[in-house]
Amino acid sequence: MRGWVFGAVLGAGFMMLEPALERAANIKTLGDLLNGPRYLAICPTAELAYLFKPLRAVPIHIIGIIGLAAIIVSTAAAIINGRPKPIWKYTGYALITISAIAIAGEYVSGEYWHIGPIQVRYAAMPAFCIGAALLSSNRGYLCALAIFGLLWDISSAIFVGLKEGFTSRLPVPYWGRLDATVSGPKAFVPIIVDSAGLIFFIWLWRTKFDPLHIFNSQKFD
Repeated sequence: MRGWVFGAVLGAGFMMLEPALERAANIKTLGDLLNGPRYLAICPTAELAYLFKPLRAVPIHIIGIIGLAAIIVSTAAAIINGRPKPIWKYTGYALITISAIAIAGEYVSGEYWHIGPIQVRYAAMPAFCIGAALLSSNRGYLCALAIFGLLWDISSAIFVGLKEGFTSRLPVPYWGRLDATVSGPKAFVPIIVDSAGLIFFIWLWRTKFDPLHIFNSQKFD
């Protein structure tokens, strides 16, 4: 199976795992996300619950288990098929290990952990993804993962924009209180910035640009 498929699966895994990691807000079903902390009420799983009412009764732990399984499968695929240079191999393992411990630790504690103003799991999830991409040493894996993440961000911004206006501010779990109504950039800003990111990763996927010599594995292809 091609590397880009596993990269997209990893992104989808974290998308499903994200709301299941929230313990302090007592989220039990997908429908609860719509009345939970505002930063969760605009995540992709909440958007699906908003659009498709039957999904609102789905237990959040089921979504979390599916997401965790997707993360394990896609990470295993990266490790098995990747042929990274030693520096990227050890960096990838370090990022995955530290991130997994941080995510699990915060979940088990049932509290919010912070590194300065940054909530731990929202720093650990992208770090884990970077580690998996380095271990895959595959261009398609990295680019599909990055594109999925950017579309995730854009969809949240569009969701807020359509409901509240594109000049309303987004809730950002990196800054201030997690349930803050106003804390982040205006909705149109990430749409523009992340769209530029999409263009870059689509270009990177189609070229051989590799100044850091990350992409060594063609086994996925």
